[in-house]
Amino acid sequence: MVFLDNKSFGFPSKDSYNTESDSFWVVYSYSVTSEVPISIDTQHIYEPALFEALSSRLNVPLKNRVLSIIAISGPQGSGKSTLAGGLARHLGGEGLSAVVLSIDDLYFTKSERLKLAKTVHPLFKTRGVPGTHDIELGNSILDALPEASEETPVLLPRFDKAADDRAPIDHWQKMTAPPHLIILEGWCVGLPAEENRTLLSPINTLEAQEDPDCVWRQYVNAQLAGPYADFFARIDHLIYLQIPSFDHVFRWRSWQEQKLTTSDAHQKRMSPEDLIRFIDHYERLTKHGMRTLPKIADTLIKVQDDHSMQISDVQLPHP
Repeated sequence: MVFLDNKSFGFPSKDSYNTESDSFWVVYSYSVTSEVPISIDTQHIYEPALFEALSSRLNVPLKNRVLSIIAISGPQGSGKSTLAGGLARHLGGEGLSAVVLSIDDLYFTKSERLKLAKTVHPLFKTRGVPGTHDIELGNSILDALPEASEETPVLLPRFDKAADDRAPIDHWQKMTAPPHLIILEGWCVGLPAEENRTLLSPINTLEAQEDPDCVWRQYVNAQLAGPYADFFARIDHLIYLQIPSFDHVFRWRSWQEQKLTTSDAHQKRMSPEDLIRFIDHYERLTKHGMRTLPKIADTLIKVQDDHSMQISDVQLPHP
């Protein structure tokens, strides 16, 4: 989670950008939680037309609200974090300050998730699904940001994925002024609850063998229908990144694992078997989102095999 303005990521200012000589922006996106780069490449290239088109679509919600909440949702590896950072930088160049809030930074602490694992279901030991985020904390942040000041700063949490725990409070981001907008990004952002009857049939081996009584699935769905629905109702504009198929989640996550270098020694690499099990936790709701969110989203962006992006009827070239 970072506070972004027109100087973020070390980009040139908007005034120094030459549209005649420069055909694209290079977006460098690194996680603040010691994660590998979120995008399919550490130098992910987006056409300026993408940000111009998004900025135009966001014009109405930005003008109608004192503090607008823009959401970016999409499966793992689809480019949410990179797009969020690039959009925030672009809007910063237009004089709009933005804070990018990843729903990942709202994960419960490890001890809280272990308590859930003991009292509700063992699968809650693994972070990710609805029910493992501190939605009350998220709401308190959204409530407090409009009044952020030097006297009453707002602290934004960070989650250390390498430690699988919330980072110490002295690593949190301090906001001493209200931003113009919040960009909320995450794989399950905006996701509606499923119909209860669809929960009965397991979708993969993990559900069949480790949640045979449907306790985990029902609890997750109840969270989506309750506190998460209220949290997502605060969104002014939802952007959804639509990927070609669910298989791309494994493909792109595998690529990320392979990109880990010796400098990432603190990161534990997943074997293909570990990665399959990890993704199994998300399969049901990822596929549910792929069916439902394109119909709900205010803006639909189609992500191609090469990570090129298509918004509406306009194809945006990918170098």
